[in-house]
Amino acid sequence: MIITSLRNDMITHLLRSGTWSKPTIFGLALFSTTPAADGTGGVEVTGIDYTRRAINQLDANWTEPVAGVTTNVNAVEFNTPASDWGSVTAVVLMNSTSIPAGGPRMFYELPNPITVLTGDSPLIFPAGTLRFTID
Repeated sequence: MIITSLRNDMITHLLRSGTWSKPTIFGLALFSTTPAADGTGGVEVTGIDYTRRAINQLDANWTEPVAGVTTNVNAVEFNTPASDWGSVTAVVLMNSTSIPAGGPRMFYELPNPITVLTGDSPLIFPAGTLRFTID
């Protein structure tokens, strides 16, 4: 789902005199509370070893949109958890790779939350499983 601020940036860029510069890199973040459509209320997971995954806006990283949906071309792997991260409900595209900087731009709400505990295998999202859409 696209966050309201990004919708506004797109409309301003397309229909008004303002322009919009997209970041050169995004941070994929894991959230334990899914943000609202306006980007508020989301809670990013925490852990000693948790970091956002950097991902560029390249054709090599995202599929060509079909019916307004793009998916990850490559698997996205997070660190092996050395602490509990809790229940992950969403993957959020942030406009910064640094925690707590940046704001949410889009998010994918997981169909089923994933509980990440100390010592679990790294959380991996295989190619084609992260679905970002403009709706």
